[in-house]
Amino acid sequence: MPRRLVDRSLRTRLLVSGTLVLTSVIVALGVLGASNERMRLDLTTATRSILDEQQIANRIIGGVMQQLVAVATMEDRADSLFRPDFDAAGAIVYNGLQSYLFRDLSGDERHQLEQVKEEHQRMEVAAVRMTHAPDRQALRSALALHSTDLLNAMNGFLRMREANLQALADRQEQAILRLRIAGVLLLLLFGTVGGWLSMRFVRRRVTDPLAQLADAADRIGHGELTTRVPAGHDREFQSLAIAFNSMSERLARAQGALASRNDELEVALEQVRATQAELVQSEKLGAVGRMTAGLAHELNNPLASVLGYGEMLAAHLRERGATAPEELAERFVSPLVREATRARLLVRSLLHFSRRAAPEIGPVCLQSALDVVIGLRRGAFKQAGLHLEAELVPGLLVIAEQQRLQAVFLNICNNALHAMRGRKDGTLRITVVESDAFVDVRCEDDGPGITSPERVFEPFYTTKEAGEGTGLGLALSRRFVMDFGGGIQASNRDQGGACLTVRLRLADSDAQVSSPVAEQGSLPTAHPGETPAPRRSVLVVEDEPELRRLSALMLARLDVEVLLAGDVPAAREVLNRREVDLIVSDVKMPGESGIDFYAWIQEQRPAMTSRFLFVTGDLTMPELGEFAAEHPMAVIHKPFEVQDYLQRVRSILA
Repeated sequence: MPRRLVDRSLRTRLLVSGTLVLTSVIVALGVLGASNERMRLDLTTATRSILDEQQIANRIIGGVMQQLVAVATMEDRADSLFRPDFDAAGAIVYNGLQSYLFRDLSGDERHQLEQVKEEHQRMEVAAVRMTHAPDRQALRSALALHSTDLLNAMNGFLRMREANLQALADRQEQAILRLRIAGVLLLLLFGTVGGWLSMRFVRRRVTDPLAQLADAADRIGHGELTTRVPAGHDREFQSLAIAFNSMSERLARAQGALASRNDELEVALEQVRATQAELVQSEKLGAVGRMTAGLAHELNNPLASVLGYGEMLAAHLRERGATAPEELAERFVSPLVREATRARLLVRSLLHFSRRAAPEIGPVCLQSALDVVIGLRRGAFKQAGLHLEAELVPGLLVIAEQQRLQAVFLNICNNALHAMRGRKDGTLRITVVESDAFVDVRCEDDGPGITSPERVFEPFYTTKEAGEGTGLGLALSRRFVMDFGGGIQASNRDQGGACLTVRLRLADSDAQVSSPVAEQGSLPTAHPGETPAPRRSVLVVEDEPELRRLSALMLARLDVEVLLAGDVPAAREVLNRREVDLIVSDVKMPGESGIDFYAWIQEQRPAMTSRFLFVTGDLTMPELGEFAAEHPMAVIHKPFEVQDYLQRVRSILA
């Protein structure tokens, strides 16, 4: 509050009260000081009187002694010389005795002084008589007696006078001491009374109003916004009370507005929850979109095998007629079933992950959930030249929700795949460890590690380039796991790479699983068969064993020598040993791709570039699109027809 607006009534009262107390103390100290000064002056006067009377007594005694000396020496001097000295000394004695008459003497002191005067007169009479008497010896004895009596009387008077003056001085000193004690007591009284009055004034005018204000503030702090404080007597506290009550009213209005805003936030929160569910579904569909290209390749491989074996079966039946059932089952029917089952599992896993389901939390089979994720991403890891390993514990049930749990591990797998891209022999290891009432799923990769482990779970935080990620994957994963009653942590491994640990609550072993999971089977494998040595040679580079075997069966119909290689390094070894007439290569393979192999052919075997045939199920690679635009007959898309495949091979070999 500005200084000019502050009312000064309380200050004025405090100033007036302090002035009155200070004035009273000053007056009391002045009175005590004046009384003390007066008594000090009286004591000084009494002391001076004692000194004066001591001098007078000395003069009187001195005068008497001079008279006695004059008497003692009068025989040696003439009378004309004796009398002046004797009378002068007597005048000194007389004047000294007369000076006592003007002082404040008691009755005893005056009586004693009269005796001194009488003894002095007797001594003078005796001395005068001696001057005229013929027999001075007898008068001399009388004079000595009178002199002794005079001195004794004078000494008695002086002792009496000294005692009285000393008593007066003692009384004055006692009075001064009593006055000082009274002054100290008066100051203590003034201090006590002033302090009590000040405390009472401060309590009534300051402390009590402040206590009321503090109590009101405490009640307001506990939500009693209708609390008000009285205005009080002083204008300062009146202004403070008005401001405080105004603040209370504003707080009450603000609370009402806050309650209204809270209701709006509740409505908004419900909308956020609904939006979150949509966001989860959108994130899942985004993940499905990101996996589409890889899954297309994964699906086209078994579909190519199915179509190829089907056409080969039909051609075999047409050409050879009846064949033993065992041979048909071994060579054609079993591969058809295996590849069709493989395609079915991939499609079922994809559909199971992408469908919308109610987020019901309950017992979930951890192994089944992880099998779905591993089945969806194993092919992508393999094509990137990476490994996806899992050490699972069968039969473990955790508290979770099926699709959100799969989304958590799918996001971790995608992040690991992105982090290890471009590395050779990188591995993502998934291990399951039981710990009391929890189970820890550790996902460790060989990537570069995490730059800021404490920030990876923040929404929209991503280290990927623009357009490659939303930054919501791990944030949603953390939210999902916390909804399950678990937790998730990110750290860096000592030997390099990242480690994400998902902790989930264990469910009862006899609990019923909340939702069924997709079937998951192992992918079929086969060993390539041997073919008779033909006159022309074809090198088939394919990482899928079943497609290598199918290629050998199809090319056997052309009476050519078939050389099989599972990857690009194996194909280079074949070419280093011998020449071939045609190269048929897949595009996406672990390690080096078919595009990399074609670049090597251009550099090392340029004559073979016109006898190079790509077979692929991925239609999204820009490099392959450029090659297909220039050489449309040199690219076969999976799934293909056997006749088209063989026709392309014949045309190149011709």
